[in-house]
Amino acid sequence: MTVYPEEEVRAAAERLIEHHSKASEVTDWTFYVDETYTEDAVYLCEYAGVRPVTAVGRKQIKETHYGEDMGGFEDWTFPYDGYAVNGNRIITHWWNRGPG
Repeated sequence: MTVYPEEEVRAAAERLIEHHSKASEVTDWTFYVDETYTEDAVYLCEYAGVRPVTAVGRKQIKETHYGEDMGGFEDWTFPYDGYAVNGNRIITHWWNRGPG
């Protein structure tokens, strides 16, 4: 596996946070997927530990997690608390904030 310089990985984390914030503001997650994920990306998410979702490639990611699964979250915000970098890995922490 290619090992990227730490500065490049941190820059990717900052872009991820920037794009996520913009998507949250305009409630359009389509551009977020295009800007953040590679065409061969694999997205894994477990909703409450009971509903696993796996999407392969931008098209499936748009259709599932950032498509139908975002319905009803238009008034929510997702502020970031921070991130950590370990080699090529980025671990992010954000909050899911409902309206009110």
